[in-house]
Amino acid sequence: MKTFKEWAACFRHLDIYLKPGDEIDREMVDYFKNHALMRTKKSDCVQFREPVENFMNAKQKIRSTHATILQKDGQWIYAGLCFPGKAKPASHHIFVRETFRKTDFGMTFFQNIHFPITYVKHRDHWYSTLSGKIDGIVRSGLIIHIVDKNGRELSSEKTIPWDE
Repeated sequence: MKTFKEWAACFRHLDIYLKPGDEIDREMVDYFKNHALMRTKKSDCVQFREPVENFMNAKQKIRSTHATILQKDGQWIYAGLCFPGKAKPASHHIFVRETFRKTDFGMTFFQNIHFPITYVKHRDHWYSTLSGKIDGIVRSGLIIHIVDKNGRELSSEKTIPWDE
């Protein structure tokens, strides 16, 4: 069980300390219910009003995500970063178009169709290249949609953790 005291002592962002499915103690529930501004407050679901991040949904719309807890079978759990009014972790979708390949290095380059961000796929991992160089690995759990020049989806995949 994750506790409010441990979280307060660790100086970590709430969404780093808690993972979806973590059971939380009563003090953490009270913090959600009484000390944070809420977007959603139901008897079995509480959601912070302030967004944590903005995600693009599967319909290519930018939506805010909010830290959310819910009650299941009498116990409160952290649901994750959820879209407003939802209690299921939100998935962030990225839409890209292939620009070129470096087959001798096993790399494929992609351009984000919404933002000036380039990505490189090498083996099973995706990297961002904001600065013209590989800046870092794209976090796991993102859904990348590869589209053609007309915006039709060719394929999609979920990014994986570095250690897989």
